[in-house]
Amino acid sequence: MPIRLVLLICLLVPSLAAAREGRRPPEDWAARTKREATGLFRVVLAEMKRRQQPCFFDTRWETGRPVSAGIAKKFLGSNMEADLVAPHLGIGTQDVLDPEKAISASFCEKDEAERQWKQQMEAFREGRLPGEISRHGPEQLAMTRTELSMPVFDRAFTTAVIVLGYHTVSLQKVSPERAKESPRSFDEKGYSRRQFPEGFGYTQAYRKRRGTWVRIFEHEDWSAN
Repeated sequence: MPIRLVLLICLLVPSLAAAREGRRPPEDWAARTKREATGLFRVVLAEMKRRQQPCFFDTRWETGRPVSAGIAKKFLGSNMEADLVAPHLGIGTQDVLDPEKAISASFCEKDEAERQWKQQMEAFREGRLPGEISRHGPEQLAMTRTELSMPVFDRAFTTAVIVLGYHTVSLQKVSPERAKESPRSFDEKGYSRRQFPEGFGYTQAYRKRRGTWVRIFEHEDWSAN
Protein backbone atom coordinates (compact mmCIF):
# COMPACT_ATOMS: atom_id res chain seq x y z
CA MET A 1 0.00 0.00 0.00
CA PRO A 2 1.43 3.43 -0.88
CA ILE A 3 2.76 5.22 2.16
CA ARG A 4 0.52 8.22 1.68
CA LEU A 5 -2.60 6.04 1.96
CA VAL A 6 -1.37 4.35 5.13
CA LEU A 7 -0.63 7.71 6.69
CA LEU A 8 -3.95 9.08 5.54
CA ILE A 9 -5.88 6.26 7.19
CA CYS A 10 -4.02 6.83 10.44
CA LEU A 11 -4.79 10.53 10.29
CA LEU A 12 -8.40 10.39 9.20
CA VAL A 13 -9.89 7.37 10.94
CA PRO A 14 -9.88 8.02 14.70
CA SER A 15 -12.28 5.10 15.13
CA LEU A 16 -9.25 2.81 14.84
CA ALA A 17 -7.52 4.57 17.73
CA ALA A 18 -10.78 4.59 19.70
CA ALA A 19 -11.13 0.82 19.31
CA ARG A 20 -7.57 0.23 20.49
CA GLU A 21 -8.18 2.42 23.55
CA GLY A 22 -11.50 0.81 24.41
CA ARG A 23 -13.52 3.92 23.63
CA ARG A 24 -16.76 3.94 21.63
CA PRO A 25 -16.01 4.71 17.96
CA PRO A 26 -17.61 7.77 16.34
CA GLU A 27 -20.67 7.67 14.10
CA ASP A 28 -20.45 5.87 10.79
CA TRP A 29 -17.44 7.43 9.08
CA ALA A 30 -18.79 7.32 5.53
CA ALA A 31 -22.10 8.89 6.55
CA ARG A 32 -20.37 11.66 8.49
CA THR A 33 -17.95 12.31 5.64
CA LYS A 34 -20.80 12.52 3.11
CA ARG A 35 -22.80 14.88 5.31
CA GLU A 36 -19.88 17.21 5.95
CA ALA A 37 -18.69 17.12 2.32
CA THR A 38 -22.20 17.99 1.11
CA GLY A 39 -22.29 21.05 3.35
CA LEU A 40 -18.78 22.07 2.35
CA PHE A 41 -19.40 21.82 -1.39
CA ARG A 42 -22.61 23.78 -1.07
CA VAL A 43 -20.36 26.70 -0.11
CA VAL A 44 -17.71 25.88 -2.75
CA LEU A 45 -20.29 25.85 -5.56
CA ALA A 46 -21.82 29.11 -4.35
CA GLU A 47 -18.37 30.73 -4.63
CA MET A 48 -17.77 29.53 -8.19
CA LYS A 49 -18.03 32.34 -10.71
CA ARG A 50 -18.07 30.01 -13.70
CA ARG A 51 -21.34 29.13 -15.37
CA GLN A 52 -22.27 25.48 -14.99
CA GLN A 53 -23.08 23.71 -18.24
CA PRO A 54 -23.51 20.11 -19.46
CA CYS A 55 -20.55 17.96 -18.43
CA PHE A 56 -19.22 20.74 -16.19
CA PHE A 57 -18.28 18.25 -13.46
CA ASP A 58 -16.40 15.00 -13.79
CA THR A 59 -18.14 11.98 -12.28
CA ARG A 60 -14.86 10.91 -10.70
CA TRP A 61 -12.91 12.59 -7.95
CA GLU A 62 -9.56 14.19 -8.72
CA THR A 63 -6.88 11.88 -7.34
CA GLY A 64 -3.79 12.93 -9.28
CA ARG A 65 -3.12 16.01 -7.16
CA PRO A 66 -2.92 15.23 -3.43
CA VAL A 67 -3.00 17.73 -0.59
CA SER A 68 0.64 18.54 0.07
CA ALA A 69 2.26 17.55 3.34
CA GLY A 70 2.94 21.21 4.13
CA ILE A 71 -0.71 22.23 3.70
CA ALA A 72 -1.84 19.19 5.73
CA LYS A 73 0.46 20.19 8.57
CA LYS A 74 -0.63 23.82 8.53
CA PHE A 75 -4.39 23.33 8.38
CA LEU A 76 -5.21 19.74 9.35
CA GLY A 77 -2.83 19.17 12.23
CA SER A 78 -0.92 16.42 10.44
CA ASN A 79 2.56 15.61 11.66
CA MET A 80 3.26 13.24 8.78
CA GLU A 81 5.79 13.79 6.00
CA ALA A 82 3.33 12.66 3.36
CA ASP A 83 0.89 14.10 0.85
CA LEU A 84 -2.74 13.16 1.48
CA VAL A 85 -5.59 11.87 -0.67
CA ALA A 86 -8.96 11.27 0.99
CA PRO A 87 -10.62 7.87 0.54
CA HIS A 88 -13.81 8.06 -1.50
CA LEU A 89 -15.73 5.64 0.77
CA GLY A 90 -18.06 4.79 -2.11
CA ILE A 91 -19.23 8.41 -2.35
CA GLY A 92 -19.46 9.87 -5.87
CA THR A 93 -19.11 13.49 -6.92
CA GLN A 94 -22.83 13.92 -7.63
CA ASP A 95 -23.70 12.37 -4.25
CA VAL A 96 -22.37 15.46 -2.50
CA LEU A 97 -22.42 18.16 -5.21
CA ASP A 98 -25.99 17.45 -6.32
CA PRO A 99 -27.70 15.15 -3.80
CA GLU A 100 -31.16 16.16 -5.07
CA LYS A 101 -30.13 15.25 -8.67
CA ALA A 102 -31.29 18.67 -9.84
CA ILE A 103 -28.40 19.20 -12.31
CA SER A 104 -27.63 15.66 -13.45
CA ALA A 105 -26.70 16.85 -16.95
CA SER A 106 -23.76 18.73 -15.44
CA PHE A 107 -22.06 15.41 -14.58
CA CYS A 108 -20.41 13.10 -17.09
CA GLU A 109 -17.30 11.05 -17.66
CA LYS A 110 -14.39 12.18 -19.83
CA ASP A 111 -15.43 10.17 -22.89
CA GLU A 112 -18.93 11.64 -22.85
CA ALA A 113 -17.55 15.17 -22.47
CA GLU A 114 -15.31 14.65 -25.50
CA ARG A 115 -18.24 13.33 -27.52
CA GLN A 116 -20.41 16.31 -26.65
CA TRP A 117 -17.59 18.76 -27.39
CA LYS A 118 -17.05 17.21 -30.83
CA GLN A 119 -20.74 17.61 -31.64
CA GLN A 120 -20.72 21.21 -30.44
CA MET A 121 -17.65 22.05 -32.53
CA GLU A 122 -19.27 20.65 -35.66
CA ALA A 123 -22.49 22.56 -35.03
CA PHE A 124 -20.59 25.78 -34.30
CA ARG A 125 -18.51 25.59 -37.48
CA GLU A 126 -21.62 24.83 -39.51
CA GLY A 127 -23.42 27.83 -38.07
CA ARG A 128 -26.04 25.75 -36.25
CA LEU A 129 -24.81 26.62 -32.76
CA PRO A 130 -24.08 30.23 -31.80
CA GLY A 131 -21.20 31.07 -29.55
CA GLU A 132 -20.92 33.70 -26.85
CA ILE A 133 -20.02 37.22 -27.88
CA SER A 134 -17.94 39.29 -25.46
CA ARG A 135 -17.40 43.03 -25.53
CA HIS A 136 -13.71 42.83 -26.27
CA GLY A 137 -13.22 39.53 -28.04
CA PRO A 138 -14.48 37.38 -30.89
CA GLU A 139 -17.45 35.05 -30.82
CA GLN A 140 -16.43 32.00 -28.86
CA LEU A 141 -17.63 28.49 -28.14
CA ALA A 142 -16.21 26.94 -24.97
CA MET A 143 -16.55 23.92 -22.73
CA THR A 144 -15.25 23.92 -19.17
CA ARG A 145 -14.61 20.80 -17.11
CA THR A 146 -14.18 20.99 -13.34
CA GLU A 147 -12.28 18.40 -11.33
CA LEU A 148 -12.63 18.29 -7.55
CA SER A 149 -10.96 16.19 -4.91
CA MET A 150 -12.75 14.49 -2.06
CA PRO A 151 -12.18 16.79 0.94
CA VAL A 152 -9.48 15.85 3.40
CA PHE A 153 -10.95 16.63 6.85
CA ASP A 154 -9.21 17.00 10.17
CA ARG A 155 -10.20 14.69 13.01
CA ALA A 156 -12.94 16.98 14.31
CA PHE A 157 -14.45 17.77 10.88
CA THR A 158 -13.89 21.48 11.53
CA THR A 159 -11.27 22.05 8.82
CA ALA A 160 -11.08 20.68 5.29
CA VAL A 161 -8.77 20.98 2.31
CA ILE A 162 -9.70 20.35 -1.33
CA VAL A 163 -7.90 20.59 -4.66
CA LEU A 164 -9.78 21.65 -7.76
CA GLY A 165 -9.01 22.33 -11.37
CA TYR A 166 -10.72 24.06 -14.28
CA HIS A 167 -10.01 22.90 -17.82
CA THR A 168 -11.47 24.98 -20.66
CA VAL A 169 -11.22 24.41 -24.40
CA SER A 170 -12.61 26.90 -26.88
CA LEU A 171 -13.06 27.80 -30.55
CA GLN A 172 -13.33 31.30 -31.95
CA LYS A 173 -15.03 33.00 -34.87
CA VAL A 174 -13.79 36.30 -36.26
CA SER A 175 -14.84 38.48 -39.17
CA PRO A 176 -13.87 37.38 -42.70
CA GLU A 177 -11.60 40.43 -42.92
CA ARG A 178 -9.62 39.41 -39.86
CA ALA A 179 -9.56 35.80 -41.03
CA LYS A 180 -7.83 36.89 -44.24
CA GLU A 181 -5.13 38.56 -42.13
CA SER A 182 -4.40 35.29 -40.27
CA PRO A 183 -5.09 32.43 -42.70
CA ARG A 184 -3.05 29.98 -40.63
CA SER A 185 -5.23 30.58 -37.59
CA PHE A 186 -8.68 30.98 -39.20
CA ASP A 187 -10.44 29.44 -42.17
CA GLU A 188 -12.19 31.45 -44.88
CA LYS A 189 -15.39 31.64 -42.81
CA GLY A 190 -13.54 33.02 -39.80
CA TYR A 191 -13.54 29.90 -37.60
CA SER A 192 -10.36 29.08 -35.71
CA ARG A 193 -8.45 26.12 -37.12
CA ARG A 194 -7.30 24.94 -33.70
CA GLN A 195 -8.71 24.72 -30.21
CA PHE A 196 -7.59 27.07 -27.44
CA PRO A 197 -6.92 25.24 -24.14
CA GLU A 198 -6.76 26.96 -20.78
CA GLY A 199 -6.61 25.68 -17.23
CA PHE A 200 -6.11 26.59 -13.59
CA GLY A 201 -5.57 24.50 -10.46
CA TYR A 202 -6.06 25.52 -6.83
CA THR A 203 -5.73 24.23 -3.30
CA GLN A 204 -8.33 25.62 -0.90
CA ALA A 205 -8.79 25.28 2.85
CA TYR A 206 -12.08 25.80 4.68
CA ARG A 207 -12.91 26.08 8.37
CA LYS A 208 -16.28 25.69 10.02
CA ARG A 209 -17.32 28.79 11.94
CA ARG A 210 -20.65 28.78 13.79
CA GLY A 211 -21.75 25.84 11.68
CA THR A 212 -20.84 27.39 8.32
CA TRP A 213 -17.86 26.52 6.13
CA VAL A 214 -15.68 29.56 5.39
CA ARG A 215 -12.71 29.64 3.01
CA ILE A 216 -9.54 30.59 4.88
CA PHE A 217 -6.88 29.81 2.28
CA GLU A 218 -6.43 29.56 -1.48
CA HIS A 219 -3.31 28.90 -3.54
CA GLU A 220 -3.02 28.73 -7.32
CA ASP A 221 -1.02 25.56 -7.93
CA TRP A 222 -0.78 25.76 -11.72
CA SER A 223 -2.06 27.51 -14.82
CA ALA A 224 -1.82 26.77 -18.52
CA ASN A 225 -2.95 28.31 -21.81
